[in-house]
Amino acid sequence: MTQADGEQQQGQLTRIFAEADKLPGGPGEHPAEPDIPPDRTRQFTHVNFSRMRTEWPAQDLIKVQEMGRIADGVLARAFSDAWWLLERLYRVVREPSVGIGGVKLTDIHGHTRWQRNELGYIIEHWDRLGDAERDDFLHELVIHLVEWRQQAAVMWGSAMFAKGIWEEKFAWGYTTLDAEGGRKLTIDDRTQHGHLVSIEERYFSIFQSMLSRRADALIRSLERIEALLMKDSR
Repeated sequence: MTQADGEQQQGQLTRIFAEADKLPGGPGEHPAEPDIPPDRTRQFTHVNFSRMRTEWPAQDLIKVQEMGRIADGVLARAFSDAWWLLERLYRVVREPSVGIGGVKLTDIHGHTRWQRNELGYIIEHWDRLGDAERDDFLHELVIHLVEWRQQAAVMWGSAMFAKGIWEEKFAWGYTTLDAEGGRKLTIDDRTQHGHLVSIEERYFSIFQSMLSRRADALIRSLERIEALLMKDSR
């Protein structure tokens, strides 16, 4: 191998490592963590926080907001009766926000926007909730929580299936890469190929995980409201 060949090969490896650093981490049981080789850690000894980004770039922010909007729609349909129960409960203890001409303001899903105080907290008057109304809401919560917990479990199962499909696609891409011209493949070569062929499954899995986590958060909130109503009914 001539010196020119050696320099060309080194340049190729440098480009491969640079591209690999830009890609998301591979599948695993825990959130992805940076895997930085020891010889690259010296540049991270001191962090310049003045240059640290604290907001999404405009292009990425649009994508994140759009995914959040889609997730809102999925949850609004999957738990429509739960949102309707909360809407009716809030109508008793909250005041709706109104616009020009006294028109009540709503969000994109038709849910009422509520008045807030000077600190941004929603104004509530729980003393307006009578015993009969409290018992009715409590009864409805107890009955329907069975269904809502099952729906949340279904969404968790969907997230697990999506993760499994992503891991299989990554593994397939990792093991099926063919070397060109007899070149010996490195782990970085295979990892990069695994990322590329499984990128669609990766983000679908992330989206399903987000739906599952938000469904679980909704169930926990409903359980907290159930406990609050039970406490006040004593």
